Parts: sequence; structure tokens; C-alpha cells
Amino acid sequence: MSSFTTAYDAKFTYPDISRNLLDFCAILRLQGFTIGPEETQDALRSLNAIDINDFKQFRAALQMVLCSSLEQEKLFDILFRA
Repeated sequence: MSSFTTAYDAKFTYPDISRNLLDFCAILRLQGFTIGPEETQDALRSLNAIDINDFKQFRAALQMVLCSSLEQEKLFDILFRA
């Protein structure tokens, strides 16, 4: 995935969305999420199917792939907005 600018640049540390997603997945793993390389790749692929400038679509696409319980969805929302 190439580097590009989105409406959410202020939340990203790196200009490359892929790198930011890798870091976010690492944070989720530290919180007990079971996210491996396959889930990370699925999350990246999910972004190709949405308008990444639409915050709701962006969050929902990642949440669907990376969360496996309601508790994880709640924690995801907290960490995603941090």
C-alpha cells in the first residue's frame, strides 16, 4: 500500500497508513487481542474496500476484522480514538 494523506493524519505517527496499522495492531496485541499476520493483512485489505476518508467506514472495517468479541469492540473503540 502506498503512502497517502487522509483526513486522520493528526492521529497517525507515520505518513504511511500501513505502518500506522501495524503499530495499532501491536497495541491491540498488548491488550490481549489475538492478531497475527493474517488478521493484519486482512485489515489492510479491508481498507481497499472502503472510503478511507470516511471515519465511520474506516473504524468499522478495522473493527470487523480485528475484534472477536463485544468486549474487544469496546476496547478497540477506546484505543482507536486515543
